[in-house]
Amino acid sequence: MSVLNDDQACIASLMNGQFKPSTQHVGVKYFWLHELVREGDVDIYYVRTDAMIADGLTKELERAKHQNFLNMLSLSK
Repeated sequence: MSVLNDDQACIASLMNGQFKPSTQHVGVKYFWLHELVREGDVDIYYVRTDAMIADGLTKELERAKHQNFLNMLSLSK
């Protein structure tokens, strides 16, 4: 399975297994995902924020970004 992420610090943490006290709130989910990455069941890939298609479903977008989201989904007029 592939996971796309726009947070390079998160990707680095999952790849090298370093868990910082400042990210303690992540806890069990972090260790579960780190194990999946380590075992090769999940691949984490970096995607620039402006190319992150999920943003259109998770946050309010300004008009230009909304139009870009529609274009990425092939839903523009």
